[in-house]
Amino acid sequence: MEPITNREIQQQLLATFDDLVSLLGTVGHPKRLRILISLLEGPQTFKGLRAETTLQKSALASHLAKLGEKGLIQKISHGTYELADAGRSYLLVLAQFFGSPEDLEMSLQRMRGARSFLGRRDD
Repeated sequence: MEPITNREIQQQLLATFDDLVSLLGTVGHPKRLRILISLLEGPQTFKGLRAETTLQKSALASHLAKLGEKGLIQKISHGTYELADAGRSYLLVLAQFFGSPEDLEMSLQRMRGARSFLGRRDD
């Protein structure tokens, strides 16, 4: 199998641009990302997630609904949630992006460079 080209990556990202932006907006919230990371340990109850996130019931319910709409988590029984395959895949990509703790500074530099570049493009 041949490696994917930059052009193919670009076409795929542009074809799914609106969905990608929506997904990133959903998982970009610190509490939602915390929920996803917490669910890596296995299924958790609403009560357990509430204790971990310190969210009010209505706020947690809203965050869980948004993660569920994107297919990142799923309800497995009344009040118990687990990470869906898509949620695990998303977290795996994040973990691979940041790599080992030794690579963290390099990853942060990449992010700063991207922000700097995007900031210049908006000017």
